[in-house]
Formats: sequence, C-alpha cells, structure tokens
Amino acid sequence: MKNKIDLSGMLMTVAKFSACLLPLAPLHVVAQVVDTSFHNSNLRDGTLLRDPGSDAPLSFLVDESFDQVAPPVLPQGWRSTATNWQTVEDLIAISAPNAAHVFEPPFISDNFLFAPAFISVAHMQLRFKQRMDIEYSKAAPDFAYDGVVLEIAGSRNGPFFDIENKGGTFASGGYTHLISISNNPLAGRNVWSGLVPDYKDVVVNLPPSLIGCLLFVRWRMGTDGDLVGADGYYLDNVQFGVPNEYIFADTFEKTPQACL
Repeated sequence: MKNKIDLSGMLMTVAKFSACLLPLAPLHVVAQVVDTSFHNSNLRDGTLLRDPGSDAPLSFLVDESFDQVAPPVLPQGWRSTATNWQTVEDLIAISAPNAAHVFEPPFISDNFLFAPAFISVAHMQLRFKQRMDIEYSKAAPDFAYDGVVLEIAGSRNGPFFDIENKGGTFASGGYTHLISISNNPLAGRNVWSGLVPDYKDVVVNLPPSLIGCLLFVRWRMGTDGDLVGADGYYLDNVQFGVPNEYIFADTFEKTPQACL
C-alpha cells in the first residue's frame, strides 16, 4: 500500500515493504528519500527508479530478483556494456524463474554489469547469491584463468575500484582464486572462479568511509584468450540494506556527496 503526501511542494512516496530474510540476520529495506520531484519516476515492486541514463540515485533500493522481466532484458536501472550480460531462465534460480548471467567466452574479454545508483548509509550491506562454472587451474586450485570481481565507483562512468581496495569487506563468500595469467584484464587480482554448481551467499560490508555517498557497483568478468569457454556466472537476489534495522535516510536538506 502506498500513500502520497504533499511535503512543501515535493512528492514523497511512503511504501510498506516486507523484510527479505536470509539464513543470516534479516536484511531490511533501506528507504532513501531524495530532495527532488519524481515526475519521471515509476514505482515498481517497491523500487522507485529514475532515468537509468542519469546519475540520480534511487529513492528506494530494495532488491532485485530479475524475475519481473522477460529474458534477455535486464531490469530497469541495470545496464551492461555488452550483450553477454543478460537475464536468463535458470532452473535452479533462488527466486524462480530468472537470474542474471554472463557466458564465459573463449577469447579475451572484459564484461560489466552495473547496478542502479544508491546512497550508502551506516552499516549498509550488499548481499547476493551466485553460482558459476568458470575456468580455473586444476593443477593449482588457488589460481584461475578467468574470473569475476565486484567493483565500486562514485560516478556512473567511474573510475571503478575493487570493493576491498576502498574499504569494503566480505562478511561471507569472498574471493576464491587469483588470476595467474597475464592476458586476462583482471591479471593479478583476486576473483571468484571455479565450479560452484549451487547458489552460494555473498555478504559485503560496504565501506564505512563512504556513508552518505552516491555510489555505483558493478560485477566484472575478465577472460583470457586460451580458446576455452564455459557456462559462466549466474547472479540472483541482489539486495542492498541494513541488518536488523529499518533506516530512513532523510536527504531533504542535503545533496548526496560525490565520492571516489
């Protein structure tokens, strides 16, 4: 149920949401009210979206299950630099029937999936579920030829940095391999890789130094040129929120900081 309130000439939409439960502590909705009119926005599944071509943040950022669109289309507000990232039907998706997916091509490539902009608040976490079949070294299991990383930026166009390099930490599900080959765009970096047939939880504590900042995150797959491809990487149930709290970040009196 939604109630519209005229607040000094600004339109504020108050929505009632259900908390998303994981095997860990409950991750509740973060409601972010932005000091601007909502004339070109639309409310869909508890998520107030702006022009996906703009740096304007979401007013409500809840979660994305990729189930409200028909494959291969990405949800509104999400974007990719290549058609390699798309929504697909996945028989074992956590929330049926869809997940986001990127195929692992048998040539050198660098593929990005961008989430919508958001404003970080205290104790904020990013949670998602992932599974993969990505080429790694069977002779040296800690090393990989291809892999996926999570990156963060303060602008739609970057520069982007690895989440750990800017103070983010993995509460669970951190990187598993090191790219050991020089012709991968992610050479020398820690990545997710290997064979993970079932979805696993990833919980990321967002950098505390970036509270109040307008932020962007992206998933990035890098592959080498050894002519070996695989099924690739699946992403589902992406959630931004704060454990055990309901946060209403009132930004009527201030503009989100430009950071990074």
